[in-house]
Amino acid sequence: MLGMQNIMTGSNMETVWLPDRTGAGPTHWYRRGVGQGQSGSNINSWTNQGGGDFDLVASGDNVNSPLLNSDGSITFNANGDVMTFVADGEEEPNDLNLGEFEIWMRMSSISTINLEYVMETNGGDLFIQLATKDLIKIKIGEGDRHDYTPAASMPEDGTPFNMMVARNSAGAITVFVDNAAATLGTQSGNVSVETTFDLATLGQSCSGITMREIIIYDSGNRATD
Repeated sequence: MLGMQNIMTGSNMETVWLPDRTGAGPTHWYRRGVGQGQSGSNINSWTNQGGGDFDLVASGDNVNSPLLNSDGSITFNANGDVMTFVADGEEEPNDLNLGEFEIWMRMSSISTINLEYVMETNGGDLFIQLATKDLIKIKIGEGDRHDYTPAASMPEDGTPFNMMVARNSAGAITVFVDNAAATLGTQSGNVSVETTFDLATLGQSCSGITMREIIIYDSGNRATD
């Protein structure tokens, strides 16, 4: 899995998120404060530090780009703020096709969590949505929606928390918040890995969410311990 390590950031002690595993590293790793381009106070690019291609890009303008904070985190402060996946050497957006995967995010919310589309698929459909502080919605491509209740409410006061969303080789979908499994509602919680989907955007229709780190393992490159 991912380990936790304390480092001194300025005058504040903050718990930050670092990989702590052997074997192949993540395919996609968007690190706080690393590989970030900016236009004024807004981010316009976030370079993948993992083993694959696909960077995240934004327009860089004040209307459609997240804020780049001094600590390297990014804040989606309006519904139009969005970052898209773009393959290396390309100028136009390219969707990230996923079958078996693990997605780890370290984030926080500075306001009431209300239908925050953290990640969307091609066509603008939800993939990961924080519906409320007590409800996470997951939808794999054209499949059914799966509703999960975290073991504890997600904080709305700016306190960082970790989230993991995964689908294993058997198609089972799991969600963890701060190392505690979220409870699935009445759905089956299983979507075959043969049903791949295209991850297109980060943060669109998302307001008040700050993203600190994103790590993606796909296919055979998943974390196993």
